[in-house]
Amino acid sequence: MKLKLLSLAASVSVAALTSAQAQILTGKVSSAQEPTMEGVLVSLKKEGSTIATTVVTNDKGEYSFPDGRIDAGKYAITIRAAGYVLDGPKTVEITAGGAKADLKLNKTRNLAAQLSERGAMNASEDAAVVKSVVQTAASVYPLVFRWM
Repeated sequence: MKLKLLSLAASVSVAALTSAQAQILTGKVSSAQEPTMEGVLVSLKKEGSTIATTVVTNDKGEYSFPDGRIDAGKYAITIRAAGYVLDGPKTVEITAGGAKADLKLNKTRNLAAQLSERGAMNASEDAAVVKSVVQTAASVYPLVFRWM
């Protein structure tokens, strides 16, 4: 019973900390076929940079980049969703006050080419996604135990 309460407290603390954190870019991903697209990888790469930051859409198709993870500036937006391509917008200008970018996807015309391209993705891109997720989790993890 104590373990269940501890687990519940940790989950609530993480959820509260995540929702309380300021978001610098938010939006919703949708398509004509699916008004809310869960599990889409949304990536930003600042002009002139080689580093991409990636987040995943939730069950409502919403995504958000926390303040402090990206700076103000012009960014290229890319997505990863099997069977879909980004229709627009493909860039976003983020100011110090934040920005909103709702993304529209279309069904891809050549699924086989898209899937084979995904299989041949550069390993460093996949490593960058993993690194981003681990860094985000590591930044929240110590905060959970401060509340206990």
